[in-house]
Amino acid sequence: MTLERFGSEEPTFVLEVVDALAMPDRIRRGLDAPRTMALGCVVSDEADVLSALRAGADEAVVMREPVEPDIHAFVDRTILRAGLRREDQARLAAALAELEQRAP
Repeated sequence: MTLERFGSEEPTFVLEVVDALAMPDRIRRGLDAPRTMALGCVVSDEADVLSALRAGADEAVVMREPVEPDIHAFVDRTILRAGLRREDQARLAAALAELEQRAP
């Protein structure tokens, strides 16, 4: 599924279907490389929401009957939280670089 929004020529969201048991491992594998894409998970129950977030997803939600406004809200939250994550990672990298410069 590709969800295009705001008249974008490029897809802004790509859906990958992953078995619930494989989800945490799939998320962790995605985290092995520097991650610039937002990672959101639609799961079947609240336990899987916690598993996805614990594994590193930017957002996770149970969506029993997906409707367009809920899908757009989910995508917006995922993109927002991914941006916040990237800002935190940039601040951490800058702080570590400063510490390394100060080290003897």
